[in-house]
Amino acid sequence: MVLLLVRGLPYNHFSGLLEGVGVWFFLYLPTFLFITVLSILVGLIVRVRILASGVTLFVLVVLAFRQTTWTDLLSYLTAEPYTLIFGFGPGRESLLFNRLYFLAFSLSLLLAVLWLAHYWLPSNKGQISRAPVLGWAVLFLLAVSGTALLGSRLSYLGKHLVAKPDLQTLYRQESFCDNLRNYTVDLEIDREGKIARSTAAFQVSNGLDPKENILLLRSLTENQLEFSESTPGNYQIEYSGQFILPNYATDNLI
Repeated sequence: MVLLLVRGLPYNHFSGLLEGVGVWFFLYLPTFLFITVLSILVGLIVRVRILASGVTLFVLVVLAFRQTTWTDLLSYLTAEPYTLIFGFGPGRESLLFNRLYFLAFSLSLLLAVLWLAHYWLPSNKGQISRAPVLGWAVLFLLAVSGTALLGSRLSYLGKHLVAKPDLQTLYRQESFCDNLRNYTVDLEIDREGKIARSTAAFQVSNGLDPKENILLLRSLTENQLEFSESTPGNYQIEYSGQFILPNYATDNLI
């Protein structure tokens, strides 16, 4: 992490370095909270300190291996995750919801474990005032609700962020590209750098029906999409709003 930030200093200046630190903090804050929750929970169950540390370490190693391939362990390529680390590229939305989901999930677990520890550990608890209990309940409900909403959005993104299209769609795409004669695309970009509206005009031959081939991006079907034919073989597509780019539609180059 430190090497990446130092290497990025000549290109981003000091403000870019601070932004990079903020991004790394956002990336690893959910992990830090999850490890804290795991350590507290294991400490409540296993009261021997050395044994509890061993169990915590074992669980973390197992979780790390479940989310990692052997190629990731043997090689570390900074070119591939670089666009994700600094928030550029089509992977930004999925990265954002992924980290927010695990942040809300870890907060939910942390509040639940603290509640469990309060009643589990022997101590002179005394009388509990309503304000802390009400504050804990509100935070817990917000964390659980956020986990559910963010998880739903993350699941929706996962349905479209596929590595490869299905074979039938892939074969139709090749046929469509072979019959494509020319095309133009007009993009309207908002102040945040996002595509607000787009118009694509193209011409195909051999009586090919573009409606069966153009929806290679499945998320386009769930947005406002207007399809029209001006003259035989000449079509125009207008769409507005956002759509999800699958992984096979982009590469790892900056």
